[in-house]
Amino acid sequence: MSGGGVQSTGGQGGAPMLAAFTEELDKIAPRFDIRGEQVKVLRTPSEFYETLKDKIRKAERHIFLSTLYIGKTEHELITVLGEALRAKPELKLSVLTDALRGTRETPSACSASLLAPLIEEFGPERVEIRMYHTPNLTGLRKKYVPKRINEGWGLQHMKLYGMDDEIIMSG
Repeated sequence: MSGGGVQSTGGQGGAPMLAAFTEELDKIAPRFDIRGEQVKVLRTPSEFYETLKDKIRKAERHIFLSTLYIGKTEHELITVLGEALRAKPELKLSVLTDALRGTRETPSACSASLLAPLIEEFGPERVEIRMYHTPNLTGLRKKYVPKRINEGWGLQHMKLYGMDDEIIMSG
């Protein structure tokens, strides 16, 4: 067999093995059953951004953002998050960004600087900011490798945005 991939035994022979495998996966990994009508494709960056802000404004319980970074010009997004938290005292916010990209201050404010005022205003019980730092960049490597190059050792690059029972996956 060339090119890699899954080898099939042909006919029905492989189906029981596949069924057993997926059954075992179902026991340990989450699965989300969805129907096509529950999925909306966002086709442009502006449609994504407007949808994201709209969903944040409508969130009642929880907002989570898992993203490489919050852009240096994303003051509007920070404002929308703050307004939503002010309007709904039960609302909580969780943000996961990459530590390397999220703390790079030049030429302007980084994710950490943009998000810090939300923690100051609403407290750590309502606003949780986490930053993933790759374990592959430590010691002398971290000390001497320039910031714009150090990301080559690993990044947190998920693009997941959730509000209550909805999720936006971006790529």
